[in-house]
Amino acid sequence: MLGSYYTQSHGLVFVVDLWSIHKSLQDTRVAITDVLQHTHIAGKAVLLLANKQDLSGALGEVELIHCLSLEKLVNRHQCRCHIKLCLAVLGSGKTLDTSISEGVEWLLDYISHDYINERVQMDTAHKRAREEDKRKREEIACLEKEDR
Repeated sequence: MLGSYYTQSHGLVFVVDLWSIHKSLQDTRVAITDVLQHTHIAGKAVLLLANKQDLSGALGEVELIHCLSLEKLVNRHQCRCHIKLCLAVLGSGKTLDTSISEGVEWLLDYISHDYINERVQMDTAHKRAREEDKRKREEIACLEKEDR
């Protein structure tokens, strides 16, 4: 279902909980692999926010890259990737961690300066063409059914 939104995306944000990833490492690896290998995501920018990095037992950046086989994934699918260690909420004032802001700024900067908008337009046009072809086939099938 999510794949239907990929054609219109310029990049994506993937959030990983560094503290509990030990429990869900395989699920996280499968999820990020599924997303990055999708034809409409390959080649797009990925911001990976590694949350809860302050808790004891949390993975470090190098461990995260290794555990998720991230280097292999982004190279295979030609995705530009940026990792930011962060804390989603800081203190009682619930201030946003500057790492999150910096990461989002990187993603937006990459999209606006380095990413070719034609990619999204091409993917969207391809999706529309497939949908139109499917609609025509269904219409022909209905007409053939009526003729019987």
